[in-house]
Amino acid sequence: MKTITLCLNPINLNALSRKAILFLVISFSLIACSSDDVFIIEDASLGVNVRVTNVSDFDFEDIIVNASTNNANVNFNIENLDVGETTDYRNFAEVFPYPWASLVLDGETLVWHGYTTGLDVPYFEGSFTCFIDIIDGHNQEKSLLVF
Repeated sequence: MKTITLCLNPINLNALSRKAILFLVISFSLIACSSDDVFIIEDASLGVNVRVTNVSDFDFEDIIVNASTNNANVNFNIENLDVGETTDYRNFAEVFPYPWASLVLDGETLVWHGYTTGLDVPYFEGSFTCFIDIIDGHNQEKSLLVF
C-alpha cells in the first residue's frame, strides 16, 4: 500500500476557542475524479482506493473532501468520524494531491482550501490514506508542516 502524507496547518481558529488557537492539519493523498462520468469504479482492483483516518483528539462531523481541481461536485462525504476511526476504502478513477476539505468541530465549520501548483499529476492507481488532525497551537502563528 502506498501512503503519502501531507500535513498542513492552514487555519487560525480563534472563533472556536478564546483559550487556544486550533490549527487544522490535513494529510492527504487523495480522492476524486475529474469528470462526472467516471466517479466510482465498480471493480476495486482498478483505479485508486482512498480512505480517511481521524488521528486527532476530536470527533468530526460532516467531513467533505474534494481533490478534483476540475469538478467541485465530486466529493468524499463522511457523516461522522470519531477519534481513531478509519473509513472503508472507496474507489475512484483518479485523485489529485492537495484537496479542498471541510469538517465540523464543536459546531464550528473548519475549511482547508487545498492548493495546486498547476502541474499536479493525478494518481490513477494505488491505495492511499488521508490523515486528518487538529493541533492545539496555543496562540502560535500559522505554520505549514510537510512530513
